Amino acid sequence: MLDARSSREEVSATPWEGLLDALRRGEHERARALAPRIDQETRARSGESRAHTRRHALRQALDLAEAAVQGGIPPERADAAVLRAAGEIVACADDDLGGIMRRLLDALLRAPTAPGRSAARAIRQAVDYIQRNYRSNLTLPEVARHVHLSPAYFSVVFKRERGIGFVRFLRELRLAEARRLLRETGHTVEAIANAVGYDDVHYFSRLFTREMGVPPGRYREQYQESAGRE
Repeated sequence: MLDARSSREEVSATPWEGLLDALRRGEHERARALAPRIDQETRARSGESRAHTRRHALRQALDLAEAAVQGGIPPERADAAVLRAAGEIVACADDDLGGIMRRLLDALLRAPTAPGRSAARAIRQAVDYIQRNYRSNLTLPEVARHVHLSPAYFSVVFKRERGIGFVRFLRELRLAEARRLLRETGHTVEAIANAVGYDDVHYFSRLFTREMGVPPGRYREQYQESAGRE
């Protein structure tokens, strides 16, 4: 039977992605064990132009820093480390790139982990933010930025932690509030649509009908009829 570590390494498409995955998970010992992959990545680019090699190294440095932040390292520490590395990358000789990247990784691994910066806590913070702002034109990138995660990683972690995707979660939250307003107020359907974050009342009505099986106006009528019989 495969252990958890070997399973994760098999899932990672490349050794470099395995290193990034270890950083995202806060598994620093695994990241240290995978550090030699940096040299392999650097050597693989040795035949390319100097400008292209520098651009690739800068992208790698940013990837390392972003993964480290996702794993719990304070963003300001990661930013400082990657800025130092970027300056060195621009000025160095080709054969120094591997050393610069290793020093960056070492700086990221030595940075203290911010308390509570786990993915689960980030998603709890995201849910709180969504619940406070769902009436606005809320987007996934905005929420991801609020909790210091990349949109792609946030999308994956949100679904893992909540069991449903961001779009569905937001839709269900909005429709639940819409149903409450239909039951408890005399607001028009258009006003309710706007109140729960939908500018287009026709889109809101189609969405409501698809999810509830009846249009918003009919939903209100059925509730009133049911309440009148009680």
